[in-house]
Amino acid sequence: MSLFDGAAEFNIALFNTRYDNLQVSIFDGTLGFNVGNAASAVTQGIELDGRWQVTETLMLAGALALLDFEFEDYENGQCLAGQAPTAADGINCDYSGMTNQYVADWAGNLLAVWRVPISDTLGMAISLDAIFTDDYNPAQNLDPAVDQEGYVKWNGRIGIGAIDETWDVALVGKNLTDETVITYAS
Repeated sequence: MSLFDGAAEFNIALFNTRYDNLQVSIFDGTLGFNVGNAASAVTQGIELDGRWQVTETLMLAGALALLDFEFEDYENGQCLAGQAPTAADGINCDYSGMTNQYVADWAGNLLAVWRVPISDTLGMAISLDAIFTDDYNPAQNLDPAVDQEGYVKWNGRIGIGAIDETWDVALVGKNLTDETVITYAS
């Protein structure tokens, strides 16, 4: 939806997706990964995002997502090292009712951008954004030893360029607070 005579917009997305025969990657414990079948799963949630041109020079934006994922039927999951199998086949672990790797309940971002003209043809922009996520697990077997706690990463940008945006030069800083996160574990 458009608000304030077009100075702002706000979007909402609701979703519910059901999977049959969902393919998953399963580490074989030695050298590689095999494609497995997690029978059925459901993911659902809500996403909100928007932006607001507060003044001619200041724009604010943000997004927020709530996600729920559940394996409805997944009886051939990879067990943890030393874990007794819980699946009926006596070999694998039953992940039915559990979540998937990388699923954080909450995630989002906030952004502030300040743009000002320097001359008739040049402009300057300074922005700061925060990207945040709730706790998640980066391992296919959901090993609790590698749980990633929620975090915030801050990024910044200072640039000078053409008003018509045909070129710019910028100094960009990513992860300014040097947040260390686990991106994958096995």
